[in-house]
Amino acid sequence: MKKSRILFCLIILSSLLTPSMVSASGSNQTKLLITFSDINSPQDYVNYYTFDPLNKKEEHLFRRRADFYPTGVISKDQKSLYINRLEDLGGKSYVGLYHWPLPAKPNQAPSLLTNRKQIWGVDHLRINDTKGEIYMRVIQPSQRSAQLATYNISKKQTTIWDYPNKDIEVHNFDYNPVTDQVIALEYSLTEEVSNIAQANKRQILLKPPAYHVVLYDSMGKKIREVTTIKKHILDISFAPDGKTALFSATDQIGSEAKYSVYSLDLTNEKMTALFTETENYTKIKQPQYSPDSETVYFLTIKKDAPLLSTEVGRKVRPRILASYNLKTKEISEVWPKEKGTINNFLILR
Repeated sequence: MKKSRILFCLIILSSLLTPSMVSASGSNQTKLLITFSDINSPQDYVNYYTFDPLNKKEEHLFRRRADFYPTGVISKDQKSLYINRLEDLGGKSYVGLYHWPLPAKPNQAPSLLTNRKQIWGVDHLRINDTKGEIYMRVIQPSQRSAQLATYNISKKQTTIWDYPNKDIEVHNFDYNPVTDQVIALEYSLTEEVSNIAQANKRQILLKPPAYHVVLYDSMGKKIREVTTIKKHILDISFAPDGKTALFSATDQIGSEAKYSVYSLDLTNEKMTALFTETENYTKIKQPQYSPDSETVYFLTIKKDAPLLSTEVGRKVRPRILASYNLKTKEISEVWPKEKGTINNFLILR
């Protein structure tokens, strides 16, 4: 009788642990939002996709004319897409935050979310679904540095985070829903200008400014500065558990630049080099962990990729989506779409 009870319990437990529950944090749950630019003459277009890398399944959300370096975030229920978009106001260019309901309908006009007088530039978006807020990097008419701001979707209010030192430039940032924190890369504009002047005057390699890795709570209150890094850093992203961060960087910029991906422990400040660009895959950027932290997705340029001509006649070598397996140490192509280039992507959490 006792054995039969144990067997019965095991059967019930097995039926409850469905594959989706067992692998809820596994790589098969990875889903990405990808911003992809068609490069065709005479017109270029921007496309927004969601993509499941395990099943190689993509869903095209919508397509629009290219007008500015595009970025976007999508709500957890995937019914709302938020993008930045260029607008002309009496001869002045303005980049604002827009809401596009999904599924997109033909000739559907998106709604503007930010105040034109308060903000003149919006890029690098993240979303806090719990609080219904968009995090964004913004440029104000009266401010020379880029700063962080939040847009409350229900209240239709924009709050620009207060920085006592107006010389601080927010270079890049990420939001983690588990810890409800924002991680930011910040540096001094004065130091950057001085480094550029010295490089030009003395004909030497450009020194990077000191990048400060800073943690904030979701309301913009500074928690602490984690560390300072003296490399040319492109971007930063949280690990799923919020305990470490990834960033891509190089010791020098220019034709000889070689980019690597690093992991930063946010507790002990230990920095570990994970992988470096290879002969075939160069200009690595935007590294992001998969939900199980076993894979790093990133954008790269394939060395033998053909040059494409943009609408304005500029030649570009397209970026593709690739992955690095932390166990096997192998790089794989994930989304090498033809006749265009990936602007950016985001692991959906």
